[in-house]
Amino acid sequence: MNTELLKIKIVGNDMDGNPIYEKEYISEIHTDLDLLARRKLETYSSEEVKRKIFR
Repeated sequence: MNTELLKIKIVGNDMDGNPIYEKEYISEIHTDLDLLARRKLETYSSEEVKRKIFR
């Protein structure tokens, strides 16, 4: 068995049931932290999230 395959970790699933891999998850976290530091990250309040969900 390829040892590279053993290093691939699934950390969860997206809303469509597709796997989220550790490497891409960490990459997205770093991207978001950079955007946050530059005050460019789009965020939502709890109320905004509720309105989007319950439309």
